[in-house]
Formats: sequence, structure tokens, C-alpha cells
Amino acid sequence: SFTSICSPIFGMVGCLIPAWLVYKVPALHKYKGASLYLIIITGLLLCVSPFLAFS
Repeated sequence: SFTSICSPIFGMVGCLIPAWLVYKVPALHKYKGASLYLIIITGLLLCVSPFLAFS
């Protein structure tokens, strides 16, 4: 389905790339914290979920 195909894209664009930018861009370092780890976990789950659904 559409969700299982696009879920990794949503995880990368919506969670993992912004989290990576928070770590790399000095102006965004103020956003580091526990919520950033939740965003990273959510992005990883979105990327892995299609593989779990097909198994």
C-alpha cells in the first residue's frame, strides 16, 4: 500500500534528516534534548516498519 511504500521516505525526510541537522548545524544545537531522541526513534521505526509488515 501507499503507506508501507512511503513510510521510509517520511521517516527520512520528516525525522532523521532534521535530527541530523540539529547535530551538525551549530545554530540548531539548542534543540538537542530528550525530544530529539524520540524523533530519531520515530524515524527509525518508520524506516523499519515496512520490513516488519511483510515478514
